[in-house]
Amino acid sequence: MKWNEAELVWFLIYTGLVYQLPRDVAEAIFKRHATGNGQRELILSVARVALKGHPEILQFLDSARKETNNLAIERNDIIHGDYMHAAEDFRTPPELLEVRIAPGGSHTRRKNVFAGEVLDSAIPPLIDDIQKLINQLDHARRHLIWRFLPEAFHPQRLPESMPNDLKTGLLAAHPELAPPQSPLIWTPIRPIARQGT
Repeated sequence: MKWNEAELVWFLIYTGLVYQLPRDVAEAIFKRHATGNGQRELILSVARVALKGHPEILQFLDSARKETNNLAIERNDIIHGDYMHAAEDFRTPPELLEVRIAPGGSHTRRKNVFAGEVLDSAIPPLIDDIQKLINQLDHARRHLIWRFLPEAFHPQRLPESMPNDLKTGLLAAHPELAPPQSPLIWTPIRPIARQGT
């Protein structure tokens, strides 16, 4: 599920870059690319044209794309791996059985990053790193809103005349109602893709 969130934020960044297009046209172009990697390539191609006056956002998105692709290798290895039950021998009680990715790993040319690892301890750090990616991508999205989009596209504050119960409920203020306070600096997550050993 975390991976879906990351891909959603990438899509929101894309819609910001092509804000002039009708939404259905923008989605048709985006969905023409069947893989996340292809969609991120599309986003960077558009960004190179749209963000000429914003090199810091472009550089951030380029770093984010590279590291998203590195994390995608690990995510794909988990999703597409060949699984097996790990047991010492036939006397291993069922409660001690573990599920692991088989030594062959997957159907790719390289060995699966998680082959033979205990997944209960290997997956949580990957999920944490995907959350770090989501947070940084969302920060870039907010910078895009406030530094790239015309003012007419900026989020609007809730009117003062609105009843307080609505303001504090589902319509409570969100961070995007104000420009980001921190600079847009990429913090490396996975600068080098992990390789299976």
